[in-house]
Amino acid sequence: MYSTCLFCTSDLGSNEVVEEFPVGRRLAFDSLRGRLWVVCRSCRRWNLTALEERWEAIEQCERLYRSTPLRVSTDNIGMTRLREGLELVRIGQPLRPEFASWRYLPLFAKRRQNVVQSSPAQKPTWASSLWMASSFIFFPPMALVTLAGSMREVYTYRLKTYAHVPTPGGRGHHAVKAYHLPEARLLHDDNAWGWKLEVEHEAGRTELVGPPAQRVLGRLLVAINATGGTTEDLDRAVGLLGRYAHADNFFHRQGKASDWRRGRRYWWDDSLVGALKNRAPSARLAIEMALHESVEREALEGELQALREAWEEAEEIAAIADHL
Repeated sequence: MYSTCLFCTSDLGSNEVVEEFPVGRRLAFDSLRGRLWVVCRSCRRWNLTALEERWEAIEQCERLYRSTPLRVSTDNIGMTRLREGLELVRIGQPLRPEFASWRYLPLFAKRRQNVVQSSPAQKPTWASSLWMASSFIFFPPMALVTLAGSMREVYTYRLKTYAHVPTPGGRGHHAVKAYHLPEARLLHDDNAWGWKLEVEHEAGRTELVGPPAQRVLGRLLVAINATGGTTEDLDRAVGLLGRYAHADNFFHRQGKASDWRRGRRYWWDDSLVGALKNRAPSARLAIEMALHESVEREALEGELQALREAWEEAEEIAAIADHL
């Protein structure tokens, strides 16, 4: 049983209400599909719990939810807060837009809020503009110091590392800096996933597929989508993602859309056409949502395979016992 977020490693907290799962201050559960998430209070990500820890905890969450008279709900999703402070989110049979709004809107809204708080610069007025112009005329040393500080901040940001790409031998890795982000692209590929990630790093350019591509893409999307998104952006992203039955189909289509623009660059900043950073905000948010769904689905498939193997082993033991 984990106690820290799988995405940001923050402490998930604890509760004394759900005896079978005393982790987390906000739990989301789906009784029909047998899923239980711990929602991180820091990054708002949903952490899917292990299969063997779910069932009794889900039943207890269902009982607690039904016994609470004060709750808000729609046709498919409900939420309540217990007296002890634990928040329960009940998933019925949600429509994709409704589920996505509950799951992703707080995450993207928090990112946008963080950007606003870290950039408190207000809209320039005529007085501030006049002061800046006069400082360059009458106080050039002060203006140069201010300009040097701004350039240092930009330089520091450009050297910030957002991901690491493993080397072909697997004995090391190459750093992906901020100035490499405009070169990252999703491309179509004839593999089991239907797509690959092309990313630039300190040592050149690498194409990744499978789990390594998912891990690197997840880190890059956090940086690229750092400004989050509005409700309108999320609605457009959900609509874009809702055209496809599975997240893999969406990735396949996004990769094909980049193929015809491969190698082309914009003339004004020399950035790649079709790069992740140059896509519309709704498309970038849809890709991040699809990545979460894809990783989660593969985790569920792995659990089901392990459960099937355990059942087959138990069946063999039962068959031997029958013949003794």
